[in-house]
Amino acid sequence: MTPKASGNPIVVLTEHKPSVVELDSRTAQLLAENREARVSVEPCTGGWRVRASEMVGTFQIGETRFVIQPKIPISNVLALLDVDLGSFRISRQTFEYDSAPDLLIGLIRLFADGLDAALSQGLRHDYVQRAESLNSIRGRVEFARLARTPGAGIPTPCRFDEYTADVRVNQLLLSAIEIAVRVPGVPPADIVRMRRHLAAFHEVAHHQGPVDWVSSWVPNRMETHYAPAVRPAALIVENLTATLAAGRSTGPSFMVDMNRLVEKFIEVRIGRYLDSGSGLESQAARWLDVEESISYRPDLVVTRNGAPVAVADVKYKALSELKDIDNADIYQAHTYAQALGLDKAVIISCIADRRPLRRQRVTISRTGIEIELWTIDLSFPIPELESQLLELAHFLCRP
Repeated sequence: MTPKASGNPIVVLTEHKPSVVELDSRTAQLLAENREARVSVEPCTGGWRVRASEMVGTFQIGETRFVIQPKIPISNVLALLDVDLGSFRISRQTFEYDSAPDLLIGLIRLFADGLDAALSQGLRHDYVQRAESLNSIRGRVEFARLARTPGAGIPTPCRFDEYTADVRVNQLLLSAIEIAVRVPGVPPADIVRMRRHLAAFHEVAHHQGPVDWVSSWVPNRMETHYAPAVRPAALIVENLTATLAAGRSTGPSFMVDMNRLVEKFIEVRIGRYLDSGSGLESQAARWLDVEESISYRPDLVVTRNGAPVAVADVKYKALSELKDIDNADIYQAHTYAQALGLDKAVIISCIADRRPLRRQRVTISRTGIEIELWTIDLSFPIPELESQLLELAHFLCRP
């Protein structure tokens, strides 16, 4: 059915697919100028032909909300965002998020489930070091501070450990709740179950500053039940804080660059599955010429004892056969292998249409370098996808 803006505030598009949409000329112009969405807009019979790019998510122009759906299941996109769907006890639940109107709603519903799991054992408490001036001594007196104000012994500067719920992970969850319940389109039932947790956070402050610490956060034994909530909470706080600032009446913008996301996911998983003793360089600049004036930057270089053993280029394209690959991509892969002194290069084609997985190779004349095509289907269930990447990682480690 043709998406319509008139009478319907939501226009649904699909990644890399054109749609004919009824828009007023002003909205069409603003849509074409929207750098974040990166869509093409041109007039056609019946309205405007709008073609989405590799950007997926949701954004708003005027009263019209645009949703760009990914080619792969939303549950898989969430996994690519490094939200650990495997941490949920009932795996069937994770696939219900594909029925959500868009990626953002799916993320918030996942966060709501993770929040229930995180708080099932009560709010996390821990000892936090405080430095305050008190009317009675607590902990250790800070004599250096006291010496700077001679004669003023009260209040006394003290440093002490306080057992409190006002810890970083709880601050993050609280901020994510207050943002998530304000996002248009979130099912009322999810809003209710997120709000019912707010009372537990009465002594918790809002999260301040960046949330990049989450990428290296490893839950301790007392925090394992928090794992399903922390990463979704970080994505919500990181992406929606500005667009849902106080007094803002427009809807939130949450956009994901699928090209970058897929490349990063492949990089992380290949690095995780490499054989012991192997290393991985990602997007590392190297010099092609002796004078060091021409650089090249392969997506992935597998090393052993510091020496390259394999090179791979990641393409988020539907390349199921070698004949589908642009000549430029073949030339690029060949140059990488030749410059690194390797006899093979791999082009990793990330597809999303459940075609039969294929491995094909072509041998370049004179150099004898083999260019191998590997297809990775991102629409497969996550365990099957992980199995594909494990096999690829082992292949890249072979001499």
